[in-house]
Amino acid sequence: MEPKTPLSSASLSSLTEIIGPFYFVGGYVRDLLMRRRSRRHHKGAIDIDIAVDSPMETVRERLAKGFFSNREKMTLTFFWKGLTIDLVSLNGLTIDEELTRRDLTINSMGLSCQRVFDILKEEPDWEGSIRPEDVIDPTGGWSDLRAKILRCPREKNLTDDPVRLVRVFRFQGEFGFEIEDLTFQWIHRHAPTVRLVAKERVSRELEKLFSSPYVVKALRELKKTRLFRELFPLLTGPLDRRLEDRPYFGQSVFEHSLRVIAGCGSDPLLKWAGFFHDVGTRDGFSRVSSTDEETAPRDNYHPEERSVELLLETAKDWGLPKRIVDPVEKIIRFHQVPVTSRSAIKEASMHFREPKAHNRFFRFVQADRCAADPLFLETDEGKAHKEIVKAVRRMMPKISRCERFFSGKTLLALGLRPTPAFKVLIDHLMKKALELDFNLTERTAQELLESTLRFKERYERLFFDNTEYRRKREYYIDGEVIGVLEEDVKMTVRTEVFLYRFEPEAMLPEALRGKNPLLFFSLSS
Repeated sequence: MEPKTPLSSASLSSLTEIIGPFYFVGGYVRDLLMRRRSRRHHKGAIDIDIAVDSPMETVRERLAKGFFSNREKMTLTFFWKGLTIDLVSLNGLTIDEELTRRDLTINSMGLSCQRVFDILKEEPDWEGSIRPEDVIDPTGGWSDLRAKILRCPREKNLTDDPVRLVRVFRFQGEFGFEIEDLTFQWIHRHAPTVRLVAKERVSRELEKLFSSPYVVKALRELKKTRLFRELFPLLTGPLDRRLEDRPYFGQSVFEHSLRVIAGCGSDPLLKWAGFFHDVGTRDGFSRVSSTDEETAPRDNYHPEERSVELLLETAKDWGLPKRIVDPVEKIIRFHQVPVTSRSAIKEASMHFREPKAHNRFFRFVQADRCAADPLFLETDEGKAHKEIVKAVRRMMPKISRCERFFSGKTLLALGLRPTPAFKVLIDHLMKKALELDFNLTERTAQELLESTLRFKERYERLFFDNTEYRRKREYYIDGEVIGVLEEDVKMTVRTEVFLYRFEPEAMLPEALRGKNPLLFFSLSS
């Protein structure tokens, strides 16, 4: 049963009293004709678009409160009885003129509230009773909807608001429709104008594109246009490179990426990761993951690091949100994990300790391998991989317990001050726990922490060469700790994590000069 918009004859009358006679327009009418599920706003309200004859100021006065305006789009949004209503004023235009100015013909159909009242007299379930003859259709939207075509009514409609150039492909990703040839040409011609649009608006369209079911088709078509180069200028060359190792030989990075995306299901984060994961691959470099660390290619070049750089630069260019960038970056960094190496999979799992993040990561690893061999999971290698992942997944509670032993809270309890050193320390200690198969007790975890930081019981008690010293003050600077001992001596202590440099107190200002020190420890509160 499809959810129904809570619009009865009474509620429609009530809405008309507030804003005057109106027309349903845009995507809401399109979805009615497609018998699609009503679009829902992020707050759970059903999203509808309407146009009114009344001036916008008049509508604002009648609403009094509970609305917000989008001055860029000249719309007003308010919440009313389970609806999110996006309202636009006709501003002296006829409804036909207003509809003709929209992005695509399938979004350029309208439905008068009076026609809805007429239908309600015969059929209370009016939404399911809308027919093409009921709608106002000045641009042939119904014909295009039936033919599954995306067509812009006029070239000017794209240049009036260049974000529509991206939106065409977003709708292709949503519906899988074909883009009309002339519309395609206009997009190619006016592609540079997308740079005139606020990057946040482009970012939102890209988010919707990568959340859509037909994103592979849309990306393949998008790449044929100049618009792709405007959106992803850093990726055009890398995506065209040919992979040279045996499973992928002759395949472009772009085609491989699309295969990975196709195997990622409906998860948008995995689709983003699929798009960027191999863009750092250089010419002549084999990107295939080895099944064994010992046989992995020895090369100082790390394509995944370059892929991350290109992701971050693109994200900065268009203002992609951290909720997308951070998990995608992590997936890309570790996706080359040797698939049958238990130790490598355990180490990678330390970076994806939340069950959802862990499952997502290994779904991506498998999608990447299946892009080369669709039967990968049925091979001996694939079966071994699945068993190792299952075993490591069962180990996750132990990993989580070790993480609690070495948490930021633990370090704060020692008297340390929060700095980037915390992450460095915790990562190191977790790798040490990995070597012990995460079989740590609270006691052994404390001993590991003490041996790493060269103290006993309390952090200020520094032990070095069988001698006890007392830390007075320390600063963290890019992997180095510079400090002062109560004994006021000059001494260097190297550990697995930090290089400690202790200076006489009188020499400390000189040692810190020109640096950006962060207080790491102080005996005084």
